[in-house]
Amino acid sequence: MRCRGYEPRRTTNLQNVNGIDLAQAAPRMTTPRRTSLFALAWLLLLAGCSSSTTSSGLDSGPVDDATADSVAPGDTGQLADTRPGAPDAPTPCEDGGAACAATGQVCDPSTHQCVNCISDKNCLLLTPYCDLTTHDCVECRTASDCPYDTLGCSAGACGGCGSSAECPANDTCEGVRDGGIGGTCACHDNSGCGGNAPACLLPDGGGATGTCGCTASSQCPTGHLCNTALGSGVCFPSCTTPAGACNPSSLLAPVCMPSTGLCVGCVTNADCAQSSANGSGSTPVCNATNNCVECLTDTDCTNLNPGSPYCIQESCSQCRTSTDCPSGYPPGCNSVLLQCGSCSANSDCPDGLVCSSSACVAAGDAGG
Repeated sequence: MRCRGYEPRRTTNLQNVNGIDLAQAAPRMTTPRRTSLFALAWLLLLAGCSSSTTSSGLDSGPVDDATADSVAPGDTGQLADTRPGAPDAPTPCEDGGAACAATGQVCDPSTHQCVNCISDKNCLLLTPYCDLTTHDCVECRTASDCPYDTLGCSAGACGGCGSSAECPANDTCEGVRDGGIGGTCACHDNSGCGGNAPACLLPDGGGATGTCGCTASSQCPTGHLCNTALGSGVCFPSCTTPAGACNPSSLLAPVCMPSTGLCVGCVTNADCAQSSANGSGSTPVCNATNNCVECLTDTDCTNLNPGSPYCIQESCSQCRTSTDCPSGYPPGCNSVLLQCGSCSANSDCPDGLVCSSSACVAAGDAGG
């Protein structure tokens, strides 16, 4: 027997233990006494192993292969300093969380690790809520965080469900696929709707479930209008109210149209000249759908750019047909580019010429 950290003398054996000559003593002993004496000898050897390793404080004896394999790489064998006042191990949150800030994260004081968020204050407009389990910013935590025109909150996103628990009260989750995904929250009556989609719209042919929306402004809260062009209809604050005031810096809809309560691109040509929707002033005319365009008539083009005097589909162009092109240009009016000097089809060329490789040429000169 060999003890780790204890090297026995070569002469030590079970015949002489701590000065007792067992060989001489054995004949004088009965069998029970010999058995007891040998057991005592083993205990003395084991006690020697224990005192050797304990007195050294750390095991300095040889380490067998199995033990060596279990030691972590880089382990020096030193114990962690657990004395009161000993410094904590370094964490990514040192220096006031500077390491976290460098990656756009924040320090979680409970774990001293860098995470994406620890409160809603760390999240932005599109994902305004902090999931305190994953520490990720999400669109929603519960169904109450989602607007009624996008029912349900599943996996941090509005507009779906895996069970009815992820839908507003009085709504149910329909169409869930295996794995609890792909469901849609459905209403049964108006009690399951509200906010910007206050009415439960059931199928025209009848049915027990429907979607939340609106069909008329009378269904919407005071000062709100129903926009039926969006999904199943969405209530929004009128642009005539402070809550619905249009953003004058908007590139798409900076102007309020009082008759509808909608923010639009323009109401008059003056809006196109003054608003950012006009950009550099290249779209100075307000069309019937309240968008700023280049032209409605040829006169609009002559005023805007005499070199492109023809208004075609609200854009100013050089030509409609080849006869519109002035002398000095190669023959042809390209019907795709609406420019003189080239062609995309035979009809773009003057009589007697055909289109070959984007140029109007005599029929005999056209390539095969």
